[in-house]
Amino acid sequence: MQVVFAVALGLLMASAALWTAEAADASPSMLGNACAPCHGADGRSPGAIPALSGKSAEFIVQRMVEFKSGARQGTVMNRIAKGYTDTEIVAVAQHFAALGQTMAAAAVTPSALADACAPCHGADGLSPGAIPALAGRSVAYITERMLEFKSGAREGTVMNRIAKGYDNDEIAAIARHLGSQ
Repeated sequence: MQVVFAVALGLLMASAALWTAEAADASPSMLGNACAPCHGADGRSPGAIPALSGKSAEFIVQRMVEFKSGARQGTVMNRIAKGYTDTEIVAVAQHFAALGQTMAAAAVTPSALADACAPCHGADGLSPGAIPALAGRSVAYITERMLEFKSGAREGTVMNRIAKGYDNDEIAAIARHLGSQ
């Protein structure tokens, strides 16, 4: 009985070691594929979750380390980041930083950026419900509100998290597009 147990334990340990070795050999692209369901194919988020493609590797590493340590609170990112080794975090960060440099130069259009607003604010910013319509608002109004959400000066909604995912140029593009509707 002890021999059977020892053999079973040995096989289990050998398979665990093999699995660990295979996981350590995971390519940055394969590791990055795990990000696609939320951050979009090739890190180009079509929605409210921040895009990763083109962000600097240093930025991505910093954020992942903050999520992993708990210094930065996220929805599920704290739990997800804990599943990556430091080496894997660096590899994923370099992967997404390189994608931004090598993918097609076609920038995301203001219309595509604004499409991310549609689930809450309605198609073309024409909200049918209680959430404010954005179409036809002044560019200055939309820009100011987005920057207030981004900075935290205006609190209490999901918009704080969403606005932080856009840089100031993207916010200006969204405001110009929705203001022209």
